[in-house]
Amino acid sequence: MIFHIGEFVLLHGLKNAKHYNGIAGLVMGEKNEEGRYRIELLDHEEGWEESNPDQKQECGGKTLKVKEANLLKSEDSKHWKMRLITCNGFANKSIHEIITQSPIGDTEDCEMLCQSIWDEYTETIPFFCLNKLKQKEICSEDVKGHKLFWIKCEAMMHHFLIEKSRGRFRFYQAYIDAYTAKEWCSLGTVNSDKFKHSLIWKKFGGGRTVGPNEIKKLFASIREIQDLIPALTPYLLKYVPNVNAQDVHDIGLIQKRRHDDYLIGRFQDILQICIEWSSNVINNIASLGITYFGVEEDDGKLMYDSSEFVSMGQGNGYLFRIPTNLYKKVQTANYNLTGVVLLNPAIFVKMVNAGLLWEFSKDQYTGGYSGFGFIATSCDGQGELVAPWLE
Repeated sequence: MIFHIGEFVLLHGLKNAKHYNGIAGLVMGEKNEEGRYRIELLDHEEGWEESNPDQKQECGGKTLKVKEANLLKSEDSKHWKMRLITCNGFANKSIHEIITQSPIGDTEDCEMLCQSIWDEYTETIPFFCLNKLKQKEICSEDVKGHKLFWIKCEAMMHHFLIEKSRGRFRFYQAYIDAYTAKEWCSLGTVNSDKFKHSLIWKKFGGGRTVGPNEIKKLFASIREIQDLIPALTPYLLKYVPNVNAQDVHDIGLIQKRRHDDYLIGRFQDILQICIEWSSNVINNIASLGITYFGVEEDDGKLMYDSSEFVSMGQGNGYLFRIPTNLYKKVQTANYNLTGVVLLNPAIFVKMVNAGLLWEFSKDQYTGGYSGFGFIATSCDGQGELVAPWLE
């Protein structure tokens, strides 16, 4: 029997390591000269057909070299299939298979990846607010069945997909100038150099499945940036024309959830100024670029100079001067989510555009939340949008 990279298997018939019998794993490499496959064991919490549940919490992440005779096809693969009516030839394929076997996976554009997968299955609706409560609910055991979540972090310039089936999760993403979706989802030697230092790929990439605790760690990186935005706000707005100290003060009050008619009016006026300025900066990136001062990447490591600030400019003027300690916190949170070392400076522009008041800001055209949002769909039937528990 031939097993393919990325395929789920069950271990059986082991004599010297009987405690692994019945445990599920993921094929990480082709059969070697000794007739053994490299299998990464899964730290599954529920829903698997293992016959040795007492060992399951001890196995996650361990890698074994297992003979072909000690492997069985796992029935779990069928639970990741997308049950579609029409899907451009992808009927009864898993998302992992669609990404690794079609041109959809060739993109480095994270938003394009999410939109392409979503369009294959269902319609796009306005995004719900990705606050702490909703992040917790996505990981909850109360969300049953096969679900797909599109996580939109526009204020971080990042989008990704989370798939849930039988209490397990898969995480799909791409990143411009770093890796394609297909590279993210691939195992074996194809990614040995690209991801050799990437802790997040080793945990989530290659079609691996993880438990809810690991997904909570992803959301923790997002929440860290959400929580940093109030501290960043004075530095994000310092060089925005027509925004003064009083404006920054009023935004701070709104961020602290103080609301009155005056602040609501100020919020709309300030937000419009910020959106127009940041949109103009983004439109000029192709011709003027954005220049970094105070930090650079050297062989995968960040090097900071002695300045107390990391500065960014466009043309002859400053865009931002971010205190180095705040910059490092944003960089670490972004790295923990994407695996990319050097921040794209446009992230800070996007924070001005969509992140300052992300819990209150909605897209004027769709009505959905623009800074941090999500939508969800069920993959068990006809692509029904998941709504009741999101209200």
